[in-house]
Formats: sequence, C-alpha cells, structure tokens
Amino acid sequence: PPVEPPQPPPPPPEAGCGLLVPNQAIGVDQAIYSCDNRFALVLQSDGNIVQYWNGTSTSIWNAGTVGQPANALVMQDDGNLVLYSAAGAPLWHTQTNGRPGSYLSLDDNGALIIFDGATPVWWNGTGGL
Repeated sequence: PPVEPPQPPPPPPEAGCGLLVPNQAIGVDQAIYSCDNRFALVLQSDGNIVQYWNGTSTSIWNAGTVGQPANALVMQDDGNLVLYSAAGAPLWHTQTNGRPGSYLSLDDNGALIIFDGATPVWWNGTGGL
C-alpha cells in the first residue's frame, strides 16, 4: 500500500482557562487559573513563579526565582516558557525551545505541563521529562 505522508500536528488550543498559549504572557502579580479555579500559577512581585492551591498560601511548586527583577512570563512561539526582566533579559526558562506551537496547561488536577501537540515535554514535577 502507498505510504501516507505525515500529518501536521494539531494547532495549539485557543487562549482560555488553564492555558498560556504561544505569544501569551502574564505580568507581575498576574496569574493563570485552572478551569475549576482550584489552582493558580502566579508571577509574584518578588520575581518568583509559584503554583498555589488557589485561595490558600499552600505552594505546590516554584521556579526558585525569588529576588529576580521579573517583568513577564512568556509562552514563546518556539515552545519555550521564559521569565523576562523589564530590560528583556531572560531570567529562567524551561529549555523547551524548538517546539513551535507548544503551550502551557494548568489542569484541574494541578498538573502544570508544556505540551507539544499531545506530547508532554515539561512538567512541574521534575523540571523536565
């Protein structure tokens, strides 16, 4: 039988609850929330990226960036999630570049995952897959 050409990957989801899609960002003291509002990923004013049980001070994960002059957390169109300073200098990243169209998902179970299509390429449990 003839060989089928590979299919292109599905497009990333539209912006919505629990998502940071390519070229979307959050600023200082902003957050993304899981669709059920139980979990939040916050770019704090102290420069740290922290995931919380929403409405509590219970931290689930943090990027260890306290004291950094953070300005924005950006889901770049190359697949890398990057924390930038106001001067545009990268302060922290997930090392997931080279995966265009990847997006960050915060689901209702608290899983914080970068997906390349349907494939997880980074998650908050280990810092990488």
